[in-house]
Amino acid sequence: MYTNAMKYKTKSELIANEVDRFNPNLVVDIGYAQEPNSFLCKMGREVVGVDILSKPSPYSKTFVCDLNKDGLPFEAGSVDVVTMGCTLAHVGHPLRLLADINRVLKPNGTLILSSPNPHYYWEVVMNVFFSFFSKRVSPLKLEEHFYDFSRYNIRSCALVTGFEVEKEVGVTFQLVKTPIKFNPLRLPGLAYEIIYVLKKTGEPRGFGKARTEKGVEAFDTNLF
Repeated sequence: MYTNAMKYKTKSELIANEVDRFNPNLVVDIGYAQEPNSFLCKMGREVVGVDILSKPSPYSKTFVCDLNKDGLPFEAGSVDVVTMGCTLAHVGHPLRLLADINRVLKPNGTLILSSPNPHYYWEVVMNVFFSFFSKRVSPLKLEEHFYDFSRYNIRSCALVTGFEVEKEVGVTFQLVKTPIKFNPLRLPGLAYEIIYVLKKTGEPRGFGKARTEKGVEAFDTNLF
């Protein structure tokens, strides 16, 4: 029998639990419209939402912003924590977005994002037998899900945009067609979705590595 500590928790609750560790004054929730996170509003902190469309939420303020072409509507170094649930895979320029999040975060600020695990057992099954499952995949996933980030990819993206992965949390494991469902918190590789806690460590260093005449590595930050 499950105890309260073992009770299944939603992604929103797990993200809020990570936010609580940092006791921030201002939290910006990117991509909130699909599922505003009511857990973030506890303890009297200010929560601001950003999305491509507007939706009622418990947040103090919301902004309409197309992250495919617009920058975040915040001053540099003004935000304590940014949360972003399963949004990175849906924007055209994920590295550009991460670099802009770095810009608005305070020094040592924190980004808490979630992303589907492309190596989740059922995702692997659907890819191996794609011709069989292709007509069962949600049209929204085919039309709007552009990228799959492995645990290695997230670290590569973090490195070039001025972050370091501090922690991972496994969100959900469920056996298909059964009620068996739990949070593999400490085994994120088993989870359908993974929460990544990224600490801002400096400025974006760019990508597109090149060699100078002296053999020193250089990075083109203009590519963001």
